[in-house]
Amino acid sequence: MSEGVRAGSDARPAVLTGTSEGGGRVVPPAAATPEKLAARVDPALDRADRVLFTVTPRDELDGAARWQRLADEAWCGQLRHVVASTVRLSGSDRDFAGDELALALGLAPATGRALVWEYGSIAALPGLVEAVEVGRLTVRHVRAFMRAVDEVSLTLEQRQAVALIALARYRDQTPGEWADVVRRLVLTVDPQAAARRRTEKTAERKARFYPQPDEQGAMWLQAPVEQVARAEARLDAEARRLKAAGDERTTEQLVCDLALALLADGTLAGQPVPAFEVHVVVPLATLEGGDLEVAELPGWGPVLPSTARELAEQAEAFTQVAVDASGHVIAVGDRVRSQTLTRLGTRDDHRRPPQTDRSQTDRSQPDRFLRHAAAAARRPPVARDLSSRGYRPGTRLARHLQARDRTCVFPGCRRRAQRTDLDHLDPWPRGRTTADNLQCRCRHHHRAKHAVFTVLLDPDGGTVWISRSGWALRRRPQGY
Repeated sequence: MSEGVRAGSDARPAVLTGTSEGGGRVVPPAAATPEKLAARVDPALDRADRVLFTVTPRDELDGAARWQRLADEAWCGQLRHVVASTVRLSGSDRDFAGDELALALGLAPATGRALVWEYGSIAALPGLVEAVEVGRLTVRHVRAFMRAVDEVSLTLEQRQAVALIALARYRDQTPGEWADVVRRLVLTVDPQAAARRRTEKTAERKARFYPQPDEQGAMWLQAPVEQVARAEARLDAEARRLKAAGDERTTEQLVCDLALALLADGTLAGQPVPAFEVHVVVPLATLEGGDLEVAELPGWGPVLPSTARELAEQAEAFTQVAVDASGHVIAVGDRVRSQTLTRLGTRDDHRRPPQTDRSQTDRSQPDRFLRHAAAAARRPPVARDLSSRGYRPGTRLARHLQARDRTCVFPGCRRRAQRTDLDHLDPWPRGRTTADNLQCRCRHHHRAKHAVFTVLLDPDGGTVWISRSGWALRRRPQGY
C-alpha cells in the first residue's frame, strides 16, 4: 500500500459509539452519506474520462488508489446503515433483517442474512470500522482480521481484546502480515483454550480425496502443523537435490511426484532421505518453562509454548539470536549441536547423579535438557565483524541476514529467508558484502528490484521500494 493511501495512519482508533433511542437501543452514527460519496464519484469519473489517453503510470496508480479509498468509504457507510437498520428492530423482527436487506440490494436471502451477520460481528469490535474510515486500514485488513478470529472459538470479550491490541500493534502491515499478528494474539488471550483446541483438532485428523476437472484428482490432509512442516521440509530437500542434479521438472511438480511416490510405495525416489531442516523460533522465557510467550514455526504460524518445548527437545541443533528491546536482531550465535549442548550442560551440572550407563544422555530427561539449553541461551552471542571481501557472504553472515529479515524484504512477501537470494543493495564490488548492504530477496523480487524498483534503506533498518511511477512501499524491520 502506498504512503498516500495511508493518510491519517497516526489517528487513534475509537470505539464504535452511538446515540441512545427509546428502549435503550444504540444507533451507530452515520458515516459519509450516499449523497456525499456520489458527489465524490462523479468528479472522479469525469477526471478518468479526461485523462484516459494521456495518463502516466503514476496517474494510473493514483486513480486506482482513489477508487479503492472510495470503495472503502462506501463499505463503511453501508455497514453502518445496515447495522443501524438492524438495531432498530426488536424481537423476532431481527430474524428477517437479512431478507429485507436482500430485497434492497438484489441479493439472495441467504446472502442478505450472511451480510447482516458479518456487519454486526465487525461493528461489535472496537476501532475496526473507524480505522478504515480514517484510511489507516483497508477493508481487506478487516476481512483478514475476521478470518483469523473466525478460525477459532472466542468469546466476544476476547475478540474485542484482540482487536484493541492488534490495532495498537498495527505498523503498516499488509492484510496477511496483520493476520499473522492476530493469530499470535489469539493464542495468548486464552492459552488453556488454545491447548484444548489443539488436542481436539489433532484427534480430528482428516484426509480428503476428491476429483478435479481434466482427469485430475486432489487430496487434502489436516494434521498438527509441526508434522506438516516436517513433511514439507523433507519433500522440499529432496526436490532441491533432484533439481541440482539436472531434473527439469519444476519444484512443485517434483514435490507432487515425490509425495505420491512416498505414499504409494514408501520410498523417496528410491534414494536415502536427504538432510532437511525444520525451523522453530522459541523465546528464552518459553524455553525456561514460561507460558506467556508463544513460539513460531516460520512460514506456518504461531504454536503454543508446550508445543515449542516438545519441538526443542527433539531439535538436532540450536542457534541463539540476541535481540534488542524492540525485537530487532543484534547478533546471531554459532550453530550448536544438541549433543554438544548436552555435554556442556552435564559438565556444569554439579548436582547430576552418577550414571552407570554412559550411553545414556540428558536427552532422556527433557526437563534437564531444556534447562541446559536455556542456560546456554543466557550467554549472549558475541557480535562480530561479519563482512566478507568476496561476493558471497560467509555462513555466519548468511545466518545473521536470515534471522534479521525472516522473509523476503518485499512488503507482504511471505517467502522464508532460508529460501531467498542474499542480494547486494549497492552492487558488488562497489558495494561491500556486509550486513548493511545485503538483504534477503526471493528470486522473483530480486529480479523485480533490478527491473522496475529502486530500493532504499530507512534509518530504522526498514526497506522502501519505489516504483518507476514514484509510488513508495515500505517494509518495516521484522522484529521478534
